[in-house]
Amino acid sequence: MKVEDILKKKGDMPLITIDKDMKAIKAVGVLDEKKIGALIVVDKDDSVVGIVSERDFLYKAYKYLEEKGVGYFSVGDLMTPVEKIYVAQKTDKPQDVMKLMLKKRIRHVPIMDNEVIVGIISIGDLLSYLLEKYEEEAFLLREHIKNPMGVHIYGDNK
Repeated sequence: MKVEDILKKKGDMPLITIDKDMKAIKAVGVLDEKKIGALIVVDKDDSVVGIVSERDFLYKAYKYLEEKGVGYFSVGDLMTPVEKIYVAQKTDKPQDVMKLMLKKRIRHVPIMDNEVIVGIISIGDLLSYLLEKYEEEAFLLREHIKNPMGVHIYGDNK
């Protein structure tokens, strides 16, 4: 399986982007409304300039809250700039993306196809994939232990 298969399983959810000048409090509303954890940030020309996640709001917003208040700062103040974003290709193996996330301590990775972001996968998406994979493997191993020759010798032959 490849990362693109995980994206397909997520369904036809369009990539949601927000403008870097949007007030941060409105971006939190988008995260809540869409029930997602990260957004791709674009400029006025629709060029990707960063990514912002719920962690950015949690860990960076307090600086602005003390100084000016919740309505003061924009997404651009909190986002991780494009130069510092870790990305994966849609043809990458999920295990490799999981290793990247663990090593860099990040929870959302934009997925690229021909230098275009086609989606985002989260650590939760990868855990769901791995759980499904390991449950299937465990089932097959149990079946093999029961019947190593592949011939059903117990009771009904159906």
